[in-house]
Amino acid sequence: MEAPSTMTVKTDTSGLAAVSQADVRFLADAREAVFVMARSLGVLDASRRLAQNVPGAADAAALDLLCGAVGLMPEFLRANVMALRAHDCPCIVQLTNGRWLAVAEVGAQGLAVCLDGQGRRQLIAAGSLPEVKGTWRLRPQVQIEKAPASPFKALSLWRSLMPSRDVFVPVVLATAAINVLALAIPLATMNILDRVIANAAFSTLYALAIGVGLAIAFDFLLRGLRSLLIDRASARGEVVFANALFARVLGAKSAARVQPVGIQANALREIEQVRDYVNSSAIAALGDLPFVVLFLAVIFLVAGKTVIVPLFAIPVVVVTMLVLQWRLRRVVEAGFADTANKNALAVEILAGIDTVKNACAETWATRQWERAVASQLRHGLLNRRLSNLAGNLVIAFQGLTTIALLVYGVHLVTAGEITPGALFAANMLAGRCMGPLGAFAALISRLQQNRMALQSVAELADMAQERDPARQLLHPAPF
Repeated sequence: MEAPSTMTVKTDTSGLAAVSQADVRFLADAREAVFVMARSLGVLDASRRLAQNVPGAADAAALDLLCGAVGLMPEFLRANVMALRAHDCPCIVQLTNGRWLAVAEVGAQGLAVCLDGQGRRQLIAAGSLPEVKGTWRLRPQVQIEKAPASPFKALSLWRSLMPSRDVFVPVVLATAAINVLALAIPLATMNILDRVIANAAFSTLYALAIGVGLAIAFDFLLRGLRSLLIDRASARGEVVFANALFARVLGAKSAARVQPVGIQANALREIEQVRDYVNSSAIAALGDLPFVVLFLAVIFLVAGKTVIVPLFAIPVVVVTMLVLQWRLRRVVEAGFADTANKNALAVEILAGIDTVKNACAETWATRQWERAVASQLRHGLLNRRLSNLAGNLVIAFQGLTTIALLVYGVHLVTAGEITPGALFAANMLAGRCMGPLGAFAALISRLQQNRMALQSVAELADMAQERDPARQLLHPAPF
């Protein structure tokens, strides 16, 4: 009985032009057999892997290259095909007529030969095969698994603020487009006040209105797209972040667990807050800051000297925020410690509630809880007071900037240096300059709290591990 052909999938031999026709046939049939076997084992992208690994010659290394591309390792068997057993499968068999067979299993009725990558098989009696030239048993490749290093070592908050590489470019482009579109309303307003009203140019008015409407629509879509990209990147980062941290906690030595269980649980809970801060709030706030320079440049172009007012207000706001941070840092550190201690107290009391009751220590537990709540509340109120002060100062500076710009601009208008429309546009653009500073102030007010949260997470992840990082383990490579 002639061996069935397994050539059911087209094989690209364009990379084999440098070898003879016999070698081309050998490599094509060998690759076909490896492809069929890999697909039967669940390697869905076997065709792509084999296409990227084309042997240059029909030798022993060719089969190693083809099998290695799909995560398999061939092992030559000296036994005759009649002596094949179940533990020798899966294997591939080369016949003397040049054909290859992909043998999935050996049964009492013969060899179960795979016909294609769709799972179809045919039973063939071993005695009916032509003379066998060689048989190779296929096994998963063995890879060396190194102990994962702590992803939190030398971790800094500023490095965490950077978005994922796959969303960095789209987010930057969307942010740039949003800030450029923000120029539409001020510039359109300037033209309406200076030209449309004076000339009763209603056609120009309608054209400007349509253009501004389109700009607003695109701004809406781009903001939604940017939020979607940031949220997806944040979700992926949080999964990796949380899983890596939990693995470190599980792998820590018992002697290294010096912190109470409640503090460790509080550190795990802080992951969501940290990731939301660094991947959502920080990216949106910091992304708009560089475009303050763009708005200042446009103010200078349309309204000349009025740019002095926002140029003076911006450094005043920044310096004020930095001064408040010096006081806010100590308050946040104390408040964060109070929160961790309160959570630790709650977890330990609830875990040992029976012991507390048996010892008649309810009064002691209540007194400890009241002290923890009072301390946390005291520092929490001071923290909110300073944060509200920062936000209120930004709002006050925005109002003062508007009034100062109008007062100075009116003098320039009466002197004939700028037009009323230019003054109105400069006022709107000055508001756009102060807007990112307000978001930056809110970001700064939360910076210390997230810095403490990240520090507690890093301390939890840097606990000594039971597994030696220098030790290497072996495991089968996944298909």
